Amino acid sequence: MALTKITSSLVAINSLTAANIADNAVDATKIASNSILTRHIDDNQVTTDQIAANTIATANIADNAVDGTKIASNSILTRHIDDDQVTADQIVDNIALAGNVSTTGNFGVGAAPTNGGLTTAGSPVLAISGTVPELNFVDTSSSANDYWIRVSDGLQFGEAGDSRMYLKNGGNLGIGTTSPATNLHIGSGTEGENLGLKINRGATTNFLVACDGTKQAYIGVDNSQSYIKLGSLSNHSVQISQNNASAIYIDTNKKVGIGTTSPSGILTISDGGDGEINFTDGGTNAMVMKAGAGDELYIGSDNTYTFRCTNNARRDLLVDNGAFVGIGTSSPNQALEVNGKILLSNNQEIRFKDSGGNERTALALDSSNNLNIGTSAGGNLKFINGSSYTERMRLTSGGGLLFGTTVNQLYDTQSQTGLVFHDDNSYASCGAHLEMANSADIGWSLQYLQRFNWNSGDDGRFLQFAVNGGSDVGNITYDGTNFSVTNGSDYRLKENIVDYTGGLAKINALKVRSFNKKEGASKDITQQGFIAHELSEHIPNAVIGTKDAMKVDETGETVPAYQQVTREALVPYLVSAIQEQQVIIDSALARIKTLEDA
Repeated sequence: MALTKITSSLVAINSLTAANIADNAVDATKIASNSILTRHIDDNQVTTDQIAANTIATANIADNAVDGTKIASNSILTRHIDDDQVTADQIVDNIALAGNVSTTGNFGVGAAPTNGGLTTAGSPVLAISGTVPELNFVDTSSSANDYWIRVSDGLQFGEAGDSRMYLKNGGNLGIGTTSPATNLHIGSGTEGENLGLKINRGATTNFLVACDGTKQAYIGVDNSQSYIKLGSLSNHSVQISQNNASAIYIDTNKKVGIGTTSPSGILTISDGGDGEINFTDGGTNAMVMKAGAGDELYIGSDNTYTFRCTNNARRDLLVDNGAFVGIGTSSPNQALEVNGKILLSNNQEIRFKDSGGNERTALALDSSNNLNIGTSAGGNLKFINGSSYTERMRLTSGGGLLFGTTVNQLYDTQSQTGLVFHDDNSYASCGAHLEMANSADIGWSLQYLQRFNWNSGDDGRFLQFAVNGGSDVGNITYDGTNFSVTNGSDYRLKENIVDYTGGLAKINALKVRSFNKKEGASKDITQQGFIAHELSEHIPNAVIGTKDAMKVDETGETVPAYQQVTREALVPYLVSAIQEQQVIIDSALARIKTLEDA
């Protein structure tokens, strides 16, 4: 009799149990295609004993027919299922498998398996749970170490028995350490271990950047440049530390501090002391540059400093140990020797110190381009020459200008020679004036006034004298024949002009005296002349001064103000007297003639 295959229509729901099926009774010939459905098999009834080896094929299992409730634990073994017969269509979605699952072929989760071993797709694609769940990777083709992924207070990646990378709960990642203390912690820090970080992207820019949300620091290489870059990508200061203290500091103005976090210039060096910098040629020769007390900079060798700059409200240059400073020369012979030009900017000064240590200006070009030469020390300005430094000219502190003499006053000298120009009060209470003195034995005039190319009609004045800037002037004039002292007598300068008579009476009233001077070069010569106050009684204009008057002289002493006589004032009276006498003479001659003719 022909066999009748079991179909789904012949099997009642949940009617097949393990008790109804003999061991190895079900094979492929007994089950029609797509005959056994989930509803036909009671829960946990199909076991290994009921299924013959290689019996179940794809054609025997309806789509989505097998789920976890129909298969007893450890019931279906590899030998029960023919090769390539169970496909995704025969297994329900999200099936949960208890216990261990092993396979010698490829395994697909959410995707068809490939030669890669495990193929996954979807989300999530693979879930592993347990107290300390672990995924192992075993390389059976070599003697290399096995690798594993384990969950234990974070996610660990290991090799053999060692943890190589650890993503700890909270987000810190450790490489070479299981106790990462920050976002990325590389190495355990044990001295001698080979620890490090390498970024290599070929012929591109490679940088490691750290950022706290505001500040960005980086270190790396830029293959377009010939140097390594280290610093800040944001506008923040950069510090290189030693023993957790600043060694090199760069502020936001690109000022660099060595030993300080407050650089005041492009480069500031501080070690809490002198801030010493040493230069060496690799041998024993060394130069030292250091800061000293009082804002000083020393440069030298072997603790012998031959150069020092200071910034104590001024700048100076010092060469000690008896050495000289040379600018433009390698063999200076003085404390400072300059071979070249010295250039001072406008409104700058050359100064000296006086005997009291005070600074005094000696030479300055002011803002109006006036060259100021002199001293503010209250002393004299002397001009000297010759190997003996002989003084030739002097500008006194009072304003006097002396040539060929060191004496202020020459008007009463009997030994000094020279020429002196004085301003008001250049000594005592004097006014502006000129003094000259020389020895008569030499035979030279005190003044020489020379005018050349003179012709008749040219200005003949050699000297002019004036009072109050008006028309009261006098001159020493050359008229083409003689020199004379002249006064203005132009009619245009005069008014109230009338004829004068009476000169004879005034002349007759004058007392002509014979006398000797009490002192002076002519004191031994008997002279004839007038006594000033007697002359002034009759011709006042001929006398200057008042009888018995006193004055304060150039030295400040009270002395007699001697009266003086101007003989020129007598000329008009003499002319008038002659004219009057001529009238008398003419009258007398007329009478004589009349008598003689009678």
